[in-house]
Amino acid sequence: MKILPAIIISIVVTLSLIAFPLFFIFSQVTHEDGQIDRAEAGGYQLSIIQDQQERAFQWTVSNGEQTLKMNETNLNENDLLNYRDAVYEMDGAFSTAMISGAYILIALIVSLVFFIRNKQERRSPLILIIGVMVGIAVYTLASNTMQYQNALQDASYYFFRLSQGAGS
Repeated sequence: MKILPAIIISIVVTLSLIAFPLFFIFSQVTHEDGQIDRAEAGGYQLSIIQDQQERAFQWTVSNGEQTLKMNETNLNENDLLNYRDAVYEMDGAFSTAMISGAYILIALIVSLVFFIRNKQERRSPLILIIGVMVGIAVYTLASNTMQYQNALQDASYYFFRLSQGAGS
């Protein structure tokens, strides 16, 4: 009966390791002719199209309410790149937070089922191991939520700058 918890934990860890890369495999974007980048997160969107004849980049940025189309210049290049970085950071932080949240739920459900069935195992060191693993997942969830909020504020700031023509 003591082998059962180790098998359950091994299955959960294996499924987590398999599921993590699948998020990246299925999230690839197909590009149109000339489109070199496209991203969306938290209501903010961007796409970059390279004009082959003029050798220029045309950016389309949006906050869900307003859409701006502009060519990249020396004046607005930093704002556009910072906006892009903020959208990427939001996307990454959100994905990591979702994976951490799912891991917490899976670990808690498996622990609950295991400890309801095996009442004598409640003093097992397995509780400490699961507690540490859930604690790490909670920390990851909290830190990525804060990172997402900071990136959301950055995207809002740089979109405001771009919409006010600070860089154009």
